[in-house]
Amino acid sequence: MGKCEHGLTSKECLVCASPKHGAAEPVQEPVAWRFQSAVGGWAYGSQPPLGRKYPAYPLYTAPPERLPLTEEEIDVTTAQERDALLDHIYEYGTAAEGVLERIRKLCRAVEKAVWEKNHG
Repeated sequence: MGKCEHGLTSKECLVCASPKHGAAEPVQEPVAWRFQSAVGGWAYGSQPPLGRKYPAYPLYTAPPERLPLTEEEIDVTTAQERDALLDHIYEYGTAAEGVLERIRKLCRAVEKAVWEKNHG
């Protein structure tokens, strides 16, 4: 592996690994996994268990960077729910039953898009 301008490898050099320096931030690997134990409670291991019916959760030394949605991504993500909300308000008014439900659907659409952007 080559050395950077500071005489370090790209993994060792925090300056060159910084997004501000133009290098992509390294993908963080889990340090352990948490999963439900067969006898109840939580169990931990260095690898996720195979063939389990319960999900395994990766554990990190620091939370991964969260990427916000751009305005364009928000517009695309919320278009259908936003239009349904505005149609409902136009037809029945803001105090009508169903407005809160449509607002929650709009929020869930944004929440899902943020999750997908940050977790693939």
